[in-house]
Amino acid sequence: MQKQLVSRLGTRDRGIISRPNLSVLHRTEMASIIAEIGYMTNYKERQRLSNTNFKQKAASAVATAIEKALK
Repeated sequence: MQKQLVSRLGTRDRGIISRPNLSVLHRTEMASIIAEIGYMTNYKERQRLSNTNFKQKAASAVATAIEKALK
């Protein structure tokens, strides 16, 4: 997921942070991730998140990563 998002969106790779105590990750019985596409508190990222083209690229990157993980 990380590689797809960074390469397709041209965003900064902040790395993968393990968060085993988050309920959404810890209490599920299936594979799960949290994809943080951008931060609303960052002006530039908020502007990108408002852009329809950027949102479509992000959705496509997520879908591609899921497809690759399931193969």
